[in-house]
Amino acid sequence: MTLISTRRKARWAGALTAAATVVPLLVGLPGTAHAAETATCTPSGPMYAVDSVGKLLRTDMPTPLSGGTLATPSSIDTGWNGYGRVLAGQGARFYGIKSDGLYLSRRTSGTWDIHHKKISPDFGWLAGAAARDQITVDRGDRIWVLNNEGQLRAHKYD
Repeated sequence: MTLISTRRKARWAGALTAAATVVPLLVGLPGTAHAAETATCTPSGPMYAVDSVGKLLRTDMPTPLSGGTLATPSSIDTGWNGYGRVLAGQGARFYGIKSDGLYLSRRTSGTWDIHHKKISPDFGWLAGAAARDQITVDRGDRIWVLNNEGQLRAHKYD
């Protein structure tokens, strides 16, 4: 019995010594200070919307750093009410979803170099109201879809 008791005491003593050594290191050392990063924004950024009659509208949103008011939107195209969902991507690329698939439009220098071009027969299931929040596009022009099995999928059109 004395042997077990001695072993147990040795284990406890070792554990307490290790804890006593580590705790001051964790508590007593100050963390490294980092300077706050400076926020930078462009003076304004485009914001797009489709109104109830199908006009594609654009307005420039002022920087959040200085604030400001939204300008009155201007119409840059018509006929967008045929889409169940419209997403604005990077560089004035627009993705429209109809029941028969995904369409691409791209506007450069005030004109359309691609206009309502069907790029995929897929994604039609996302045109309806029930699934409209399961798709988005990021600033890298990747289309992200959360499918009905709960899987997040990325798609890129070049």
